[in-house]
Amino acid sequence: MNRNKRYLLTCFVIIFAFAMGNPTLAQNNSASSYPNRPIKVIIGFTAGGPTDVIARVLAKEMTANLGQPVIVENIAGANSMIATNAALHAPPDGYTLFCASLHFNVNPILKKNIYRPLQDFVAIEQVANLPMVMVTSPDSPYKSVTDVIQDARSRPSAVNYAISGNGSSGHLTAELFAEEAHLQMTSIPYKGNGPALFDVMAGRVDFMFYPIVGVPELAKNNRIRVLATGTKVRNPDFPGVPTMNEVGFKGFEETAPWVGYFAPAGTPDLIVRRLNTAITKALASPDVVASMKNLGAEAVGGTSTEFQNFLKTDIARWTRVIKAANIKDE
Repeated sequence: MNRNKRYLLTCFVIIFAFAMGNPTLAQNNSASSYPNRPIKVIIGFTAGGPTDVIARVLAKEMTANLGQPVIVENIAGANSMIATNAALHAPPDGYTLFCASLHFNVNPILKKNIYRPLQDFVAIEQVANLPMVMVTSPDSPYKSVTDVIQDARSRPSAVNYAISGNGSSGHLTAELFAEEAHLQMTSIPYKGNGPALFDVMAGRVDFMFYPIVGVPELAKNNRIRVLATGTKVRNPDFPGVPTMNEVGFKGFEETAPWVGYFAPAGTPDLIVRRLNTAITKALASPDVVASMKNLGAEAVGGTSTEFQNFLKTDIARWTRVIKAANIKDE
């Protein structure tokens, strides 16, 4: 071997050894080539729900934007805790993401020492909000939010509301409503939003707060009555229905269940930025815009930092509500 070849080989060996012994350099090299294989998105709910539908619509566009398949995997159970644990223990390499909703923040408030939302995960991007609507049976005597308040005040604990589970979005919103209106009401728990809504429509439960998905069609067919919407302005699907703000309850648009993407802590910033760019671009695509509109969802978007700041506020709000209402883990 001549001198030049020996010199080049020596340089290569030194550089390779340095890269292998320098985790940051190796990580940056890996991140710069990201992605070079399929990406998995874990969801803690069954297929067909709002979070699942949003994730699948985005997955199609993200696949085109990233040049690699983005595959949605449903791991339902334990109030999304099984999926959360799977995402928590995944390698922080950008190939396992977590598409989560409100339970992501609420579970650690109800169940101590399970995970830390702001430390154990990297917030990539908030993609949507699902505004809450206050609904009752079409045959209910309640024609307005005021009717509910007056009845609840005249019959403490007699008025009831349906919830899809302890600490669910509907449960927390109803407790916030009760707190601000100074009411004593009774919660009726169900295993999911579907059964809860069915009993409200049938008049077996007085009312509930429900994510807007599917409600416009039910209202159009006179299967449900919408008393108020948790939106900043009146929803075009219910132009004659007031917002919670209009009936005296400010900030209820912030109770909307959100949907966002996360990665395990330690995921390189370069990969997080790449994913954020791909998601932002996906949110702007006509197919996603149309799908969000059909769901009744509000697209959000934004930076990783903006999502992180939102989560801090969201955790503080629900911690206060949970403590004030003395909500316990099931």
